Amino acid sequence: LTDIMKDLTPVEITWDQNSDKVLVKTLHKNETEWLVINVKNVKSSVNLTKEFAMNFSDVQFATDNGDKLYALENGNLRAIATNEKTVSQVMASDVKKYAFANSDLIYLTNSRKLSLYQDNSDDISLAEFTEADGLINIEMSEYFLT
Repeated sequence: LTDIMKDLTPVEITWDQNSDKVLVKTLHKNETEWLVINVKNVKSSVNLTKEFAMNFSDVQFATDNGDKLYALENGNLRAIATNEKTVSQVMASDVKKYAFANSDLIYLTNSRKLSLYQDNSDDISLAEFTEADGLINIEMSEYFLT
């Protein structure tokens, strides 16, 4: 563990639901690096930043066992599979924030569009916020989470 954390300063720590893996946001020479540390098998831990050579931000566990994560990379939403050591193509661009609702992923773009992402389906637009004459208009779609 000391090898993987060498010269890194932990800034934020998040456990997965099973308490098997820890997501660690670190700083190294004013650069952010993200690590997934497997506490049961430290040798299988991975530095996401180095492994994929991407500048990730806002990384979150997507599954209970910590094998899948979502991350923003320069405003692009991507999925990361740590077991397969793969990162997805861009799932959505211009993303400002994202969060989970049950197993669904909801994200807000910088252009004020709120959308829902579900595995193996197209994105569903939930709402769009526009501003005119000092008023905020909300165009909403009807959708029920199950």
